[in-house]
Amino acid sequence: MNKKVYQFHLKTKKLTDVPLTAVQLTAVQNSWEEMFDVPIPWHMVYEIIGKMTPDSKLRIFQFKLLYKILENNRMLYIWGIHPSQLCRFCCEETESLHNLFWYCPHVYFLFHLYLTR
Repeated sequence: MNKKVYQFHLKTKKLTDVPLTAVQLTAVQNSWEEMFDVPIPWHMVYEIIGKMTPDSKLRIFQFKLLYKILENNRMLYIWGIHPSQLCRFCCEETESLHNLFWYCPHVYFLFHLYLTR
């Protein structure tokens, strides 16, 4: 944790009041910004997760996706739980978060149908 944030937290016990300039980005946040090549307003991302839905299962899904810990066939294969790393929809590429949400043609088609209805 950033030293300034830690000292502030020790004094006030309110981590939410830390100025955004004092907070260092985590490795996951850096990876998202590198992938999209834009700065991301993280305070808004975390607010949206809290406000978007009262459903705890959807919040958990959003959290897992944000922190790149959403289970996929690649992870399950590495852990010895699933026999294949291939995408469960197209069966062509290794199933990863990038494949599932951006590159799989079947999922892309579903997103396109949803967005154009």
